[in-house]
Amino acid sequence: MFRERTPRHRLPRLLALGLALAALGASATTAEAQRRGNPVSVTQRGLVDRSVTLRVDAGPPDRTLLDSGKLGEGWGLRLIEIDRGRDEDDELALIWGVGVALSFADRVEIGLKAVPLRLDDDRGDDDVRFLDMEAYGRFVFFASRRVEIGGQLLLQFPTWDDFGMGFGVPLLFRLHERVRLDVGAELEIVFDDDVDGDGDDDVVANFDLPFALFINATPRFFFGGRSGVTVYDLDDVEVPVSAFVGYTVGRRHLADFTATFTWFGGDRDRQGVPDREWEAVLGVTGRFAL
Repeated sequence: MFRERTPRHRLPRLLALGLALAALGASATTAEAQRRGNPVSVTQRGLVDRSVTLRVDAGPPDRTLLDSGKLGEGWGLRLIEIDRGRDEDDELALIWGVGVALSFADRVEIGLKAVPLRLDDDRGDDDVRFLDMEAYGRFVFFASRRVEIGGQLLLQFPTWDDFGMGFGVPLLFRLHERVRLDVGAELEIVFDDDVDGDGDDDVVANFDLPFALFINATPRFFFGGRSGVTVYDLDDVEVPVSAFVGYTVGRRHLADFTATFTWFGGDRDRQGVPDREWEAVLGVTGRFAL
């Protein structure tokens, strides 16, 4: 005789519940897409790029193991002041390094510094010098929301100087959604051709301990600083202190434009090896989702 009707006072509640469920579903979908893609903010990225990504590095791939030490640096356009000693004037070196990298399975990355060039005329012969190529592989064996730990193997090919190997451990700590700390530790082994003048090749061991802090002021604008300690031949110490700024453009495909200035300090008395006084770097790193 009487049809059941939903009381009018329940309709707003049912509508609110439906909207909440829809928002929850959309949030889950967005979170899944974010998990699979590369975040715009650098502080939300990992030790390797997420999903399958081709990266073109005309700037530093990271700010620790791939931007510090004897091995694993040199990406981007770099203007360097070199101290040649008391009897010689300082010189300016212009170096340009470009590479490519491929990440897959959310945990593996392989990369190559393919075009390492010295562009200034330091020898008076107007020739561009092709420096040492490098290849590396990185694997993330632990990843959580706040911490990531990986392993890295780097090889330097003697296309100009010496063969070398680097065994490193990169670490990442997300201190806040807009603050990230990267730390690295690496043992470098360089087979130096006759470093002491005795006619024999020498094995030189270097230890590199860099760290870098990233801050996203906005989702796209970031800045930070880097420092650490590099011990050359387990004797001479170099302490770089740098500041960098950057801006990210794009959505599915991203590009980071960066500028860096580094001052090099420490007790650097390596005979026959020129010391860097300062370095200015301009770079761009492009990420292409495949």
